Amino acid sequence: MVRIQLLVAFLLLSFASSMALPVDSATVQGMKNGIYYLENEQYEKANIIFISLMKPGTVLPDEICFYTGKSLYHSNRKQQSIPFLYKYIELTDTSGLFYQETIALLTLLGEITPHEKDDKSDSKVEKEFISVQDDPCQGHDHVVCPICNGSGVIITKSRYNTKYEPCPYSDERGLMDCTRYKSYLDGYLIEYTPNE
Repeated sequence: MVRIQLLVAFLLLSFASSMALPVDSATVQGMKNGIYYLENEQYEKANIIFISLMKPGTVLPDEICFYTGKSLYHSNRKQQSIPFLYKYIELTDTSGLFYQETIALLTLLGEITPHEKDDKSDSKVEKEFISVQDDPCQGHDHVVCPICNGSGVIITKSRYNTKYEPCPYSDERGLMDCTRYKSYLDGYLIEYTPNE
């Protein structure tokens, strides 16, 4: 049940935090309470508060990703902490207040961060430069879907309601294969079919 709540909360977070709207006072107070529990090593209480803040229509600061990831990490839900930590880096890049601490946590989790250099290559052999024009996927099979921003969900808001639909262009992980991505860059959208 908690895993489902985390997934739903994470999907909602990817939309709410990107809005340039002010955060309401109840959310600010909830964040303060969650941070208090986190700093006092009451991680389960912090988890409950952070997840409860992630509701449809709630504008959240980017830092909630860091705090949620850190709290999950310390409550031994390490695999569940990874998406939140990556989301924080995605939202703030290197300018985030908690960037270094996020990188440290991801390193402890054995994750390769987007800004980490590949130390495994031989220093004498320089990798051939591949331009984005030649290979927009930069050697990867899949990229984060630019239509749903990797959430796997398309949200359409109208004056009267909000409609949630699965993204027809990404797989269930919110990824678009390189062939579809190249056609997207050329101005054509190809829908994803699960059994390809």
